[in-house]
Amino acid sequence: PMTGFIRYAVFPQTVKPFDKIECRKAVIYGADKQSLQTARGGPQAGGDIATNMLPPVVKGADPKYDPYGALENGGAPNTAKAKDALKKCGHPNGFKTTIAVRNNKPVEVATAESLQASLKKIGIQAEIEQYDGSMTAGIIGNPAYVKKHNFGIIIMGWGPDFPTGQGFSQPLVHSKYILDNGNNNYSMLNDPKIDAKFTQAQSELDEDKAAKIYTEMNKLVSEHAVYLPFVFEKNVIWRSSRLTNVYTADSFNGRYDYQALGVVK
Repeated sequence: PMTGFIRYAVFPQTVKPFDKIECRKAVIYGADKQSLQTARGGPQAGGDIATNMLPPVVKGADPKYDPYGALENGGAPNTAKAKDALKKCGHPNGFKTTIAVRNNKPVEVATAESLQASLKKIGIQAEIEQYDGSMTAGIIGNPAYVKKHNFGIIIMGWGPDFPTGQGFSQPLVHSKYILDNGNNNYSMLNDPKIDAKFTQAQSELDEDKAAKIYTEMNKLVSEHAVYLPFVFEKNVIWRSSRLTNVYTADSFNGRYDYQALGVVK
């Protein structure tokens, strides 16, 4: 089942040269999405190649919305567009940066290594720094620390507490979630238009109308090119053949509804 999580890379705009949108686009275009999917576990244990930053379990999501061509050529990198973006951002020969990744998440380290390899092909030299995963809130959640240590790319993942545009996206992209510690808006995205979409959607009582607002919000986020989504995450779940009344629910991030389960004697 879909878990509701998106696994992604995010680019803090306070870290040069990711203050320039074309440098961010260079990474997005230069990444090998199929390799990233494989590093996550492949189509079944990892998930579908992600096209944008709103997971399919959220009403208003549109997996077909693919602004940077993640699904083109089977997820292969678009080297031509990546090199063109590098020229536009003033780094035609590439640049150096650091990928920050939790040391207690082997699959994230593998993802970082995949990204490092594909970026090297377009001239971006990315050093991988593994940090103590138990200290996430005080390391990548501390914008001053991120800037000081040149964390231009952060590997992370996020799932909704409840499957709505607010439940998933607000902590990641709303300006009020930019905090000195425990920050989740790693990109430091501060766009009044995006903030206004949340206010508008949260005051809308019609779920379908609210969903359309979250669709618009997500497109505004994509326009900033601060995220490189890897996969719309799926998990393989094993169960005994004696288990009955088995179903998963989006509200449980794709897990079983345990109170409903039964067992055949």
